[in-house]
Amino acid sequence: MTDVVNPVVNIIDVVINDVLRSAALKEAFALIVAAVPFLGWPVIGLATAFVINWLGGKVFDAIEKFASFKIIDMQVIEENANYQETVAQLKAAQATNDPAQIEAAAIVFKKTLGNLIHFDGS
Repeated sequence: MTDVVNPVVNIIDVVINDVLRSAALKEAFALIVAAVPFLGWPVIGLATAFVINWLGGKVFDAIEKFASFKIIDMQVIEENANYQETVAQLKAAQATNDPAQIEAAAIVFKKTLGNLIHFDGS
């Protein structure tokens, strides 16, 4: 099974990981060295940059993970609301005892349930 890659997600990922991360870490290093100048000295500056990059990487990874989980959570909440609405429509169709209405509502229900429960990892 091949993975389908969304080009918009890749562009956003590149922008966040490369541009914003490097700019933020450079700015953090500049602010720390401005506040405590000896941390910018040749040998100490390398260690300071390493620590800032390491900690900053951990912070950015945590933010990225949080954002991913939040997006997934919002999608599931929306799909669950759609599912609940579809269940109500199916119950209403069953109350009418009209086979055509029940069949149409069942088709919509199956589609909505499929959107809520993904077995393909999407």
